[in-house]
Amino acid sequence: MDEARDHGCRVIDQGTHSPALVIDPHQGLALMQEEIFGRILPLISVKQMDDAIRFINARPHPLVLYAFTRNKALQESLRHTTRSGALVFNETLLHHAFSSLPFGGVGESGMGAYPAVTVLNVLAICAASFINPSAPPAGG
Repeated sequence: MDEARDHGCRVIDQGTHSPALVIDPHQGLALMQEEIFGRILPLISVKQMDDAIRFINARPHPLVLYAFTRNKALQESLRHTTRSGALVFNETLLHHAFSSLPFGGVGESGMGAYPAVTVLNVLAICAASFINPSAPPAGG
């Protein structure tokens, strides 16, 4: 975010528990060149939906594509003309709360989508824990 501020971008940051919005960041900034795993959310303004679709499709497929519109025709257009690991409308975090939704990307953003519990099982270090209920108490 410091780089964005240094380049004159408007940054709205309400603290560590909310997304930090970077309004219309310059395309050369690191946050526009690298996949974001964190609370930074670049907001890209466009005049027309076709501009947005061209912008999205000119880059590697995103892990998540967030779009803020209640217009059903625009939502359908994004569904059919873009590709991303997830497409989320009018929300930024709530979709992570649904463990039945798959998590994963396409292209450079990942290969395949897996239910959240599968991702946790694959990435977590599992350790066994066993308690013998009939063992005598320690020290006695």
